[in-house]
Amino acid sequence: MEAWEVALRIVLLGLSAIMWVISLQAWRRNRGRRMFWVMASFLGFFVLSLLVLVGMMYGGGSWSVPNILVLLLTIIIGANYLALLKG
Repeated sequence: MEAWEVALRIVLLGLSAIMWVISLQAWRRNRGRRMFWVMASFLGFFVLSLLVLVGMMYGGGSWSVPNILVLLLTIIIGANYLALLKG
């Protein structure tokens, strides 16, 4: 595992955490079903990226995630963020 790949996973974890906190605050203001699902998806991304990072640190081969999947998750996080801003 190269350093830039670890950095990419750390950035994904940070983005997931920030977006989850923002969506949690938005859900607390407007307790609609849509906001709940946005918050739940950000929580899922946060847990997934945390588990991938922990798996990388302990050298678990089953936790390796291709970089294209990390890019796809980042795009999905961006789409959810736009839905959060619009809602």
